[in-house]
Amino acid sequence: MNTYKDYTIFRSSKRNDSRTNGMHGMGMFSGFSICKDISIETKQRTGKIYRYTYSSTLFKRTNKGPPEVDITEEKPLKNDLSSGTKVTLSGFKEGVFEDLDFGTLKKEIEKHFEGILSRKGIKIVLRENDGEEKVCESFKYSDYCDTPFTLTINTLYRTKSKKYNTLIPYDISANPVRIFLVLAKNRELKREPFFVIKGRRILEVTNAEQFRSYKKSSLWGRYNLSGFIDVSGVLETTPTRKDFKKTELSKAFFFTLLKYEDEILKYIESQTDTSSSQRFVEIEGKINEILSEYIVNDDGRKSEESFKEYSINGYRIRENKEGGNETPQPEKEPITRIVTPTPRRRERNNKVTVRFPARGGTNNDSCSLRFKIDDTSDPFKDANEQSLRSIISDNTIVLFKKHEEFQKRFHESAKGYYEFTERIVHYIATELMTHVKAIEIGNKDVTSENLYRDFATDLYKLEDKMKVLVGSRI
Repeated sequence: MNTYKDYTIFRSSKRNDSRTNGMHGMGMFSGFSICKDISIETKQRTGKIYRYTYSSTLFKRTNKGPPEVDITEEKPLKNDLSSGTKVTLSGFKEGVFEDLDFGTLKKEIEKHFEGILSRKGIKIVLRENDGEEKVCESFKYSDYCDTPFTLTINTLYRTKSKKYNTLIPYDISANPVRIFLVLAKNRELKREPFFVIKGRRILEVTNAEQFRSYKKSSLWGRYNLSGFIDVSGVLETTPTRKDFKKTELSKAFFFTLLKYEDEILKYIESQTDTSSSQRFVEIEGKINEILSEYIVNDDGRKSEESFKEYSINGYRIRENKEGGNETPQPEKEPITRIVTPTPRRRERNNKVTVRFPARGGTNNDSCSLRFKIDDTSDPFKDANEQSLRSIISDNTIVLFKKHEEFQKRFHESAKGYYEFTERIVHYIATELMTHVKAIEIGNKDVTSENLYRDFATDLYKLEDKMKVLVGSRI
């Protein structure tokens, strides 16, 4: 605060900077949705204290003049070197806190503002009716990984000419993009990497519509990958802060990010540790043949067949009796007839859509699910330290042989071989179908209304196909 200049509320430099948090007034008016008054107390170290209050009625004015508030000025207490700003909400509306859970509120604050919580001197404490305090804390990435992936991007590129393979560079060294990722070993995080602007989470990488990546599921949606991409000063959010505006710089950013995916994948591979012996190779091969029927797009969607469509200009294209398209042979002219000329549409302007199957190595968007039995590693654990029976890594479902539930069903005989029984086949089929349905649900390909019924139906079908394994010995 500059005490030598007029202090005017709502005259922030952010007003003309669309890349910063704030500016739209949503924070202030969201406060009015639950209370009537918002009081501000702000102070610089060894400086004076300024207080003011504004209420919702302040903005219900019929004239066009700007709202005005009274600011009180007080001297600080002797030897008071504290500084900062305190915001107090009062006059709460009836029923506001009936459905408020402070545990949930704490998680939401930690989720959306972890970058801000990690800054020095910032602390958010929740206390309900002078009860136990809940301190909001930033996520501790160091607890899950000792070797994070870090990258600073100072230049973005965008295609100038596909024909000549030329690019347009954008110098962003004043506001470089910073990528920070961690891969948890033997842990399931379920905490996807996200974009952040000035410490505030905007959205997950997998939810960015402008990002045309074929690896959204296999890379950015991995079960044990987390972190953030700081795009402060580069990307601009929409007013709702749930997406980014389409700008020339955003096109360059997402184009450039695609180029670094291979480097990130190399990091993931260097940190990944799931292994197995050769003992289960034959069984895995048989199960993979069955799973080949489950084609999953890299964005996670299951599909029976994928096609590429092309729209072309047709010439003398007409519909035949069977409903297809054909080019008819010229009709024989009658000996005499009277023809009334009518205007005809230029037939070469007729649009025809041609669909070609995109399977068989021609479609980069989809691939079959794979299966693997890890008989050497300990089971991975989730965020609650519970051992996982299986995980999905890229498009491979990994089943842990050392999990106690697997051990209950799979016994080694006195002669040193394992035999696949109906019980173990049911166990494997259930784990496989659990991951298949999780993929479908994540991409909204199923409705919750028939979720359990469809799960059971598909499980029985898969189990019937896997009964050929019953009696197999390894």
